[in-house]
Amino acid sequence: MNSSRLRTFKPYVILVIVALVLSSCATDKKSVINRAYHNTTAHYNGYFNGKMRVQDGVETLKTNTEDNYDRILPIFQLGEEENAKSVYPDMDAAIKKTSIVISRHSMQIDGKEHCNWIDDNFFLMGQAFFYKREYWDAIERFQYISAEYSDQPIKYDALVWLTRCYLELGKMTDAEYLLDFLKNEELPSKDLKSLFGAVYAQYYLLKNDHESAAKQLEMATEHARKKETRIRYTFIQAQLYNEIGDNVNAFEKYNQVLKLNPSYEMAFNAKISRARAFDVTSENSEQVKEELLKMLKDVKNDDYRDQIYYALAGISQKEGNEPEAIERYNLSIRASTKNDNQKAQSYLELGKIYFDRPDYTYAKLYYDSCVTYLDSGFPEYESISSKQLSLAKLVAYLNVIELEDSLQTIAALSPAEQERQIELKIEEELEAERKRKEEEEQKKLEEKQANQQSNQIFNPNQNPNTPKPTVGGGWALYNQSALSFGYTEFVQKWGKRELEDNWRRSSKTPSNVAANELGEGAEGIGTSNAVQDSISKLDDEARKEAYMSAIPNTPEMLEASNDNIIEAYYNLGIIYREQLNDLPESSKNFTTLLKRYPDNRYILPSYYNLYLIYKALGIKDKEEYYKNLLLNDYPDSDYSRIILNPNFFAENRKKTEVLDVFYENTYKSYKNEKYNVVIRRKAMADTLFAPNNKLASRFSFLKALSVGKTQNKDAFITSLKDVVLQYPDDSVATKAQEILDIIEGGKINIEENNISIFKFEEKTEHYYMMVFDNRSIKMNDIKVNVSNFNSEFYSNNGYIINSSFLDSDKQFLLVKTFENSEKALAYLNSIKSDAKTWEGVTHPSLKRFVISADNFVLLFKNKKIDHYISFHGANYLD
Repeated sequence: MNSSRLRTFKPYVILVIVALVLSSCATDKKSVINRAYHNTTAHYNGYFNGKMRVQDGVETLKTNTEDNYDRILPIFQLGEEENAKSVYPDMDAAIKKTSIVISRHSMQIDGKEHCNWIDDNFFLMGQAFFYKREYWDAIERFQYISAEYSDQPIKYDALVWLTRCYLELGKMTDAEYLLDFLKNEELPSKDLKSLFGAVYAQYYLLKNDHESAAKQLEMATEHARKKETRIRYTFIQAQLYNEIGDNVNAFEKYNQVLKLNPSYEMAFNAKISRARAFDVTSENSEQVKEELLKMLKDVKNDDYRDQIYYALAGISQKEGNEPEAIERYNLSIRASTKNDNQKAQSYLELGKIYFDRPDYTYAKLYYDSCVTYLDSGFPEYESISSKQLSLAKLVAYLNVIELEDSLQTIAALSPAEQERQIELKIEEELEAERKRKEEEEQKKLEEKQANQQSNQIFNPNQNPNTPKPTVGGGWALYNQSALSFGYTEFVQKWGKRELEDNWRRSSKTPSNVAANELGEGAEGIGTSNAVQDSISKLDDEARKEAYMSAIPNTPEMLEASNDNIIEAYYNLGIIYREQLNDLPESSKNFTTLLKRYPDNRYILPSYYNLYLIYKALGIKDKEEYYKNLLLNDYPDSDYSRIILNPNFFAENRKKTEVLDVFYENTYKSYKNEKYNVVIRRKAMADTLFAPNNKLASRFSFLKALSVGKTQNKDAFITSLKDVVLQYPDDSVATKAQEILDIIEGGKINIEENNISIFKFEEKTEHYYMMVFDNRSIKMNDIKVNVSNFNSEFYSNNGYIINSSFLDSDKQFLLVKTFENSEKALAYLNSIKSDAKTWEGVTHPSLKRFVISADNFVLLFKNKKIDHYISFHGANYLD
């Protein structure tokens, strides 16, 4: 072919190629060329790149998630909610790529998909939403795949991931249904079998069924291809067996972990955990101890010596060598310079030792220290904290009795002898303070990195098994180690709290109704200790005067002192029985109370508690004695009714619950601005419940407020005055009077200001809004920062940023539009925690909130920003 013909031919060739390419782009034709083009592009253009971004994000999550080996490791390394934010860019990119693939390459012809990679792209999109914690969006994709591709293997992948979504949302019933279905199916791959086993284990973990979780992880481990995954699953199995007390299997699993050559951190923790799980009678017990002692000498373990001592202490306990265990736990505490949780666990074990002796006073000190250092996310945090509070109250009440008895002993002396006793005591205190300061200085030199509380409890020069200080030794008017040790820390940490337990709540059960009279004086123990702390800071003369004034030298002071003792004995009986389950000590305190003060105000509940205690202990004669005392001498008391009718309390509680629910629904009507409904429900309450019911005053106050919203000023004033007259001693009377003072003082206009113009509509469209003074922040700076934030974390949402002036002094910026208040609030919390967004653009005038579209229109008209901020706080942040 000559050159001229070739030149003529080339354009036609190009045109044919272009025509073929263009025709292959069509998605409504299923020719071989079309399918080849769309399959290739969908796979390598979109799916491959999207999958790489998801994998990058998953690795980021793993890197950012720190494992806490003092608790059962999570099966899946998803981190906390804040960690999910770090993978938004990767996941958004994957969602965008898969969306483009689906829109451009889906070949739905005659009701069937002819592009092989569309289901994979939907699946990848679902995974990306899952890792962003947008579970409902993920569920939508996985449900679509399982329905649309029901005859394809990918259906099973979708169902396993759908189960994961349900577990993350706490929808256990839905998850259980899918797991029951999947366990009878033949899953198509080893990877999916491994994932299914892990998901099933997660389900059992959430149900606190550790044995079943371990069995499912066995299957997950068997099918796992990655060594890293097998190591993790095996380690978790060991932890689970440890939890259920199967030390043999736990020991074996930790051995398996070590044989798999894990990372140094996991290998170290496997050795530590294995040591605490092993049987001291086994043939390899000495080998385990020698291994730990060798680890102590390794410089690589300098930062882990606290954990090694902790493991050695556990071995000592198993061997029955309690003194050595105490010594090693104290060594662990001294070695803990970076790991507060490890320090807390060593304190906890010491607390348990003294609790079991029982030495509650010293156990309380260790529990105080444990709670100080323990991470609130620790699995047993609530129960540990609860026991610490119980011990704190117990020791405080013991101190009250010793203090008041000491004061009464001194009150019996002559004035001159009283003064001499006070002077001697002050000298002892000053000497004790001097020695204490010297000891503290010495401890600081010996343990520069140890904290003060550790030093107070552990003295390295003291034999750890020597007797510990107890409440006692003379009169306890000022005994720093016994009376107020730890209580100041308690008040600082928890605030001044009423000493209220189950036996003081409206939901009391028959077993604890005995304490229903406890009320006045409960805060006395806190006041008593606070006084002692204050006295210790006075000079000698002022201290002497304070002590002298505390001696009950008048009948009134003596009566108050006796009241404190009565209160303390009764509460000690309750704490021993209900919180510490020490029934002998509980009975001892109730009987002492009745013996010392036979006419005290707690006679009936004390009889009833003694009846319950002896019934539980199986001491029949004493059980019958206190039962007959109540039935014969106090037949009309609630305690007698409970003995005769075990359902008495439950029946009364049901009536109370009906009242509570009725009031709650009435209050909801008020919050939803259904004021006429509130007025009608108040009338219904008057006929349904007793006139003096516990919520009668609240119903009346709600009615008064509703009258203020719907009727004229005079009617509102009349309703408020009715509340004040009917319930003069109730807190609602105070509130009603405050409103009356404002109205009658002309400080508010009822018609204009008392009715909120804003409405709470959580399901409607919402905006994110910030308002600030004109000259405080440059609008362009904040717009750029918000735009950058959206591009990084919400690139697929298409949010629009608007800005304008609210009035002559204030500007506002809007981000819109959010589907509902929940999504708007999620955005608010996310952007608020992003430090980069607020660099250089913060100011006291800056206010950030969410607002519905309708409320924004109202706010823009009336400019009442403070009014809306109050509305926002009450409705969105409550």
